Parts: sequence; C-alpha cells; structure tokens
Amino acid sequence: MPLSEATALLQKQEEKPGKKQPEQTPSKQTPSTNGSDALPGEPAAGFHLEPHNPAADAAALLRLAERCERFSPVVGVERVDPAGDTLLLDVSGLGRIFGGEAELVALVERTLRDWGYTPRLAVADTPGAAWAVAHFGRQPHTVVPAAGTAAALAPLSPAALRLPETATAMLRRLGMERIEQVLALPRVSLATRFTGDAPLLLRLDQALGAAAEMIVPHHAAEPAAVTWDFEYASTNRRAIAAVFEKLLQRLTGPLALRQEGVVCLRCRLTCEEQPPLCFDLGLYQPSASAPHLLDLLQPKLERLRLPAPVEAIAIEAAAIAPLEIRQRELFADDYQSRRRLALLIERLSSRLGREAVGRLECVSDAQPEEAYRFVPLTGTAAEKTTGAKKTSASGPSHGPAPAADGPIVRLPPLARPLRLLDPPAAIRVTALANGPPVRFDYQGRQYRAADSLGPERIETGWWRGPSVRRDYYWVTCETGQRFWLFRRLTDGCWFLHGEFA
Repeated sequence: MPLSEATALLQKQEEKPGKKQPEQTPSKQTPSTNGSDALPGEPAAGFHLEPHNPAADAAALLRLAERCERFSPVVGVERVDPAGDTLLLDVSGLGRIFGGEAELVALVERTLRDWGYTPRLAVADTPGAAWAVAHFGRQPHTVVPAAGTAAALAPLSPAALRLPETATAMLRRLGMERIEQVLALPRVSLATRFTGDAPLLLRLDQALGAAAEMIVPHHAAEPAAVTWDFEYASTNRRAIAAVFEKLLQRLTGPLALRQEGVVCLRCRLTCEEQPPLCFDLGLYQPSASAPHLLDLLQPKLERLRLPAPVEAIAIEAAAIAPLEIRQRELFADDYQSRRRLALLIERLSSRLGREAVGRLECVSDAQPEEAYRFVPLTGTAAEKTTGAKKTSASGPSHGPAPAADGPIVRLPPLARPLRLLDPPAAIRVTALANGPPVRFDYQGRQYRAADSLGPERIETGWWRGPSVRRDYYWVTCETGQRFWLFRRLTDGCWFLHGEFA
C-alpha cells in the first residue's frame, strides 16, 4: 500500500456533513482511543507508522529463520518476490516428536506470537502446497492431509502457485479463477501458452509433488573469530607478532572462500592479573589478505604497552563486507589507483588513529559550525557518523531581534570562509547602530573595514531548542584581508567566525 494511502487511512475522520457530533468535555490526562485529539493531518492515536525498509526486513527474516531451527533442522527462506516473507521448514517425521502435526503447528504459532509475530501456518506434503495454503487458505493454521493436496489446492487462486504477475494476469484474462480450472485444461495447451518466464506446469507439478523441490537451508554464519592460548605467558614481541600472523591466516582463509573481507578488526590481549588490552583496526576497503592486515597491525603492536605477560590473544572480524574483485585493465586502470589510495588511507589511519584521517560531510543545518561533521574513512559504516563537536545555543531568545539597516542581503551559497573558527572568537567592534562594523580588535591587533557586505540573517529552527539568531557580515579590511563576522541578535555581542583565503 502506498505511504500516502496508508497515512490517509490512519488520519482522523472528519465530521460527516449533515450530522452533528455530540459535544465532549475534554478531561485531563485522558488518552484518545479514536484519534479525536489528533491534529489535522496527523495519524490517529493508537496507530504507528514506519517507513518500509526492505533490507532490514530481509535481515530480520534471516534472524527469524535461525531462531526457528529449534523446530526443524532445515529452515529455508522462500523468495517469490524481493520482499521474501515466507519461511519453509522441513518437518518430515517430526510430528510424532511433538505429539502430532497439529500440536507442532500450535507450538510454532504460540512461539511466534510470543516473539511479536502474527503468523499464517500450513503443513502439506510439498513446499509449494504449504506455501499456497498458508498464503491463500481461509484458515490461518491448516494441516493438509497426506492424500488431500489436490483437494486443498483446487479452490485457491492461481496466484497461490507462486507465478509471476504476467502469468497470473493471463490466467485472469482466460477466466481462470481457481486452480481446479487450470488443472482441467490440457497440459499441451498450458505448455504452449506459458513458457519462458511463466513456468506454470513446473509450479503445478511442484505443488502436487510430481516435480521435486528442495528447501535450501539457511544457517547462521559462524562467527569470524579466532583465539590463541599461550602455553606460558609471554612478553616477547616477536612471539606475539608471530601469533597475530597465524591468527590472521586462520581468520582470512574462510572469509576469502566466501568472497568476503574484513572491514573492522577487533583485537584482545589477555594479560596476567591485569585488565585485557583491546583495540580496533578499521579498513577503508574490505580485505581478506593476512599480510596486508598484519602490515596495518604492526604500528599498533609496536606502540602497545604490555602491563603484564600475555596469556591469550583473540581476533574477531567485527564487520565484514563482500570483496571487490576485478580484472586489471591494460591501459588506464582506475581500480588500481583506488586501491593505492585505499592502502595509503589504511596505513595513515593505522599510524595516526582512525579519528585523525577522515573527510568532511555536509549536514543540513543553518548554523555554520553545525553544517558539517567529520567522518572517519576507515571502520564500519555504522561507525562513520562521528559528527562535529556540538555546542549549545548562545542563549535564550529575548523577543524580536533589532532590525538591521537596509534590506537583508543573501550571499551566494559558496560565499563561506575557507577557515571556520569553532567556537567563534568574541571580539570588540565599533559599528554603526544596527549596521556593519567599522573596525574591530582581534588577537591584539586592530582592523579597519574598507568594505562590507551584509547582513545575512541566520536563525535556527524552533525544534533545535534555544534559538541561534545572528546577522553575518562579509568584511574586507584595509590590509586586504577578509573576515566573516556576526552580531548575536539576542544580546548584540560581536564574534569573528571565519577568515577567507
């Protein structure tokens, strides 16, 4: 359902014309059950609206498949469409363990409800029949008898056969509303009309058991972690480095077979009668090369101070991503250039620390010092959100700001200083009444304004809390230097915020 349609359904119902609603006296702290307290355009109370996230849904379904292994050793995910909302469990011969298939269905239903799900369940002889009855059957929980597959499928819509939309649309045009009508047609005509991307006969045979269909099991990936226990605690740096080399080889071997690489490496050294030493290694690109990872770890190991002999070492791949493998080009090879850049970034981050190597990312914020954040270039994507230092507003708002002389001038979006002071430096300014500065003192030196442009009014939104309200001026001094000054509208104080190149 489109988001706009869902929102409209959840909004407060307006008063119908010709009918007068009974007057109600609002009571204190009384929750609304029908959305009568909702503002216009807001969803009614009791409803919760969230954006659709297919990737998160797919990950949650895989986690649910892993939890359902308590009911069957073979649990697979059926992906008829990209959403993939169905789990297939092979329960052959398991009914007697739970007291019967009906008891097994009841147990699965109770467990899923305890986990917060509302399931539709079906047990049948084939995966196709179970899928069809679970999605299109009248009952939320059904156990199809061993010889009743065809009878259970007969009244269902042909869409229950997991057909593409083109095939179901063609069947509707032919007047086929039930599977029993499709079964009554000659197989030769079905094979002629439905070929290629519409395997109608195959889906029919799979549902009826005439064609084999395997459940591809999903298993949780083994944690990418390795450990080493010393026979005797050691402080020998060469021995510790040799252990790291062996552990990295054991860690990256299985990852390379899965075409995956390390993005964030977590290391832990257990010391005698001392807290463990822990540190992380972030990478710019995924890597499954043990020599490369060891080369990045060497600077950290050299700077490591051991408080006591090391008893054990553990390495874990805290973040994993698919490897990018490409064939080298004969002439201009951009991939090799990017790879050399990645090696440089990773080595700098290893020696200087991941917080010292990054890039600036623009943020949608009116306040200049909050309009960017520093993002480290190495590590996991979730960790690459380290923002600029947050500062509180200059103070509460005290009524309307004094009007500036002349019209408000809007500078071009790129008319910002190359160097921004954080926090802005308080300065002493001689200025016209509510106008541009004439001269100002900064770092023990006096500057006289030869020209100025402004003011540019900058205010933050009410949702930020105490508002920030400023008038900015672009000031060119007699020395040729250009500065970015602002007057705080709440108290009239002046600040120097930036310097142009």
